[in-house]
Amino acid sequence: MAERINTEWMWANEDGGVNGLKVDPDREVLEWFDEIGCACEDADYVQSYAHYHEYGPAFSNVPDDVVEQLERALKHFALRG
Repeated sequence: MAERINTEWMWANEDGGVNGLKVDPDREVLEWFDEIGCACEDADYVQSYAHYHEYGPAFSNVPDDVVEQLERALKHFALRG
């Protein structure tokens, strides 16, 4: 059975709201959402894979488990192409 690769996450922020992250493997970017209300809204910040690898997450409050899963997803998509 193939490993399931997560490409979307949500987590509570410090203000009691919800932040989110979505990997877009076709555009090779990370889409960051602050205070999301609907997945159909535009991202608040778009970050390239290269920028992420050099500077880290665009948001400071990303939980460790999300970072681990994100790293796994980025490795998966890097090997794919």
